[in-house]
Amino acid sequence: MAREVNERDLSSKNMLPPTRVRILVMIVLVALFSQSGVANGQDLADDSIGLQLLRNPNNVDAVPLEIELVSPRAIEGTLLVRNHNLNMVWELPIAVAANTPIREVITMPVSSSRIDVEARLEIDGDEVASERVRNVGGGAADNAVGLLGVESELSSVEMSPAVGQAAFLPLTDFALLSALDSVVASPTGLSDLTSQDRADLLLWVATGRQLLVAGDVGSVDDLLPSEWASNTGQVVTLADAGLIRYVDRVTWTDEIAPSIRLRSDPWVIGGFDNGDFALMSDAGFEVPGLGVLLIILALYVLLAGPITYFILSRRERRLLTWVVVPGLAVLFTVGVVGIGSVITSGRGNGYGTIVELTSAGAAVRDSILIASDGRQEVDLPDGWSVTTGGSNQFFEFQDAAGSPLVVTSSREGSQVTFDIEPGSGATATLVGTAPNLEQSLVVSSVVLDGNTVSGVLRNESGERLVETVVLVGNHLAAIGEIDDGAETPFEIDLAGDGRVFAEVWEWPQENFDGFFAGDDPGFGGPPPGRDDRDGAVNTNSWTSWRASRVGSVVPGGFVTAVGWSRDLEATAVDGSGRTALVARGQIASDGTIPPEVIRNMISVAPSFNPDFGFEGGPGSQIVSQHIRPAGSDVSSLAIEMRGEASELQVWVDGEGWRSFEVEKPGRETIDIPTEAWDGNTLWVRRSVADFFGEQGQLDVALVVRTDQTLSPPLLEAGQRFEREAFFGDFGFEGDFGGDAFFGNSFDVELSDDGEFEAAGFLEGTYDVWNLD
Repeated sequence: MAREVNERDLSSKNMLPPTRVRILVMIVLVALFSQSGVANGQDLADDSIGLQLLRNPNNVDAVPLEIELVSPRAIEGTLLVRNHNLNMVWELPIAVAANTPIREVITMPVSSSRIDVEARLEIDGDEVASERVRNVGGGAADNAVGLLGVESELSSVEMSPAVGQAAFLPLTDFALLSALDSVVASPTGLSDLTSQDRADLLLWVATGRQLLVAGDVGSVDDLLPSEWASNTGQVVTLADAGLIRYVDRVTWTDEIAPSIRLRSDPWVIGGFDNGDFALMSDAGFEVPGLGVLLIILALYVLLAGPITYFILSRRERRLLTWVVVPGLAVLFTVGVVGIGSVITSGRGNGYGTIVELTSAGAAVRDSILIASDGRQEVDLPDGWSVTTGGSNQFFEFQDAAGSPLVVTSSREGSQVTFDIEPGSGATATLVGTAPNLEQSLVVSSVVLDGNTVSGVLRNESGERLVETVVLVGNHLAAIGEIDDGAETPFEIDLAGDGRVFAEVWEWPQENFDGFFAGDDPGFGGPPPGRDDRDGAVNTNSWTSWRASRVGSVVPGGFVTAVGWSRDLEATAVDGSGRTALVARGQIASDGTIPPEVIRNMISVAPSFNPDFGFEGGPGSQIVSQHIRPAGSDVSSLAIEMRGEASELQVWVDGEGWRSFEVEKPGRETIDIPTEAWDGNTLWVRRSVADFFGEQGQLDVALVVRTDQTLSPPLLEAGQRFEREAFFGDFGFEGDFGGDAFFGNSFDVELSDDGEFEAAGFLEGTYDVWNLD
């Protein structure tokens, strides 16, 4: 015992007492934990992340989102930005110096004019800060405007005409272009761009956006495509589907015109909801028909019912029913699962691609469906980005289900990742360029002779194009097939009946038997005997693209040609799909012109409410601008005032909005006052008392004046005049003898008694029947 005591005494001379050891260890651990907490950002303040939407999400498909991050310590981590409405996540690597704010601006897709975004900072897998923003109220701007080579002390200004606020942000990253409505640039700012950045900007303009040049008219002509030269020398230059507008280099902040870009179709947002049957078919999805399912159900009922009862009764072993019936259920379940596994095996990728050919290059809109199970990754080509994807979600404050679509950005490029459950799939909409397809479809020799437009269409795509059509406004000429290297003349009579959305009737209607089933032109089921799921046309992709680009897909003043092929590849995925080429040719004109030559663009429309159509009521407005060719005679044209409009106004430069004194209800045509034309531009505002999103209510084109056209007084600025809006609700019974589209006429045959009966339901409008 003495020896043991001596050993303990000896050891105590070289060691700290146990209590002191524990205290020292705790101090070290606390210090290490404290340092780890600092390193991992655990001491970040609640307001270390700031989120701000830089524009109102109403009636657009993307907004710029500004994220500001600040930390009292230097940190490295990952910034995760999640769009809860669309179930999409962006992963951005972040390195923050101590007390040095960093700013990220990214393009954020919008779902049904609503947005729910959350930003989280993670370090070593731990969340250290977060912030969330939902549905911006009235504080956000209506337009987002990038600045290039110009500066302003103001963060936002009132637009001219007065339709709302425009927010400014420096155009430091061209990845922001897809979320901008307009760009203000100086001639120096444009000339100082790299050739690639300038090409990206001009292509952005050509596909339906607005460039405001703060400089003299024509000061950037040498930087523009030669095809736009015929429009130069004017304050407003037509640039394919877009516009170039010159503003004063000093007072440009007072001349910010509203954008020409508007999304009106809320169902455009991507998601695997069984909505695009063509994509599903191309990806290998096959579902047994209802007849097969009924046969399987009937067979199970027969076996589990009378057949089992009869056999077991004859054998006098009815108690086996408790074994046989569950056994049959298990057997049929295993069989159905097995058959399903066979059907869903071998699935791949499907795509529907629209290639827009412009004077500034070829722009791609690529709708893809990834159907292979497990984790799938898509590497995006240089310059490509994601606009929509994930799961559909139309309910506020409710997260979308399933695994999110993850977008990872780095210096090496962008990657899209899907985690796909067995039997499911994932969709996304991508945008990019296709330099190899430039000039693959060419519209040339376009001439307007009276009311007839003629020209030549040439195919240089390398493949045969099928189901080719040529459009001028809502008039159409079917071309059919064009072999590679071949050309064909076309001719369209603008005095004939137009057909709204007529081009989709000419194409196979393989996928219009879903949500939009009905008789609406372009949204109903296939015509009798037409079912071509394996054809070259993807009408879902076309219709969603057209609806997302109101007024710029088939712009007035241009011939628009569309041709399809299964052999053209302009997609980011390997798989099976269909590609459309869209090309345009400008209609040269002077003298008296028909309405189809006027460029019509909606700049403001009533907001969409995903719970019940468009939000009507007081204050709902549609604002449009109309651009005539220089030197043209528009004395034969008038403004159409639809029945549901309670007030009609025009913008007079220097005075503001001025109202017409129109007392008659219903649809009327109004003479255009000379003072309403600002150079070659006319701005029109309609107040809509009730609005349900019927496509005819977005028809803002000018029309040919008639003997019944009104010339009402134009009141002084500030004076208002509202009439009682007319809402037709007619239900005629009988045989229409054909489809009646808004704004068009057709021949009818009267009975021996001079009567004519029609079947139809007209919401918010009425037709005048002039019968002889």
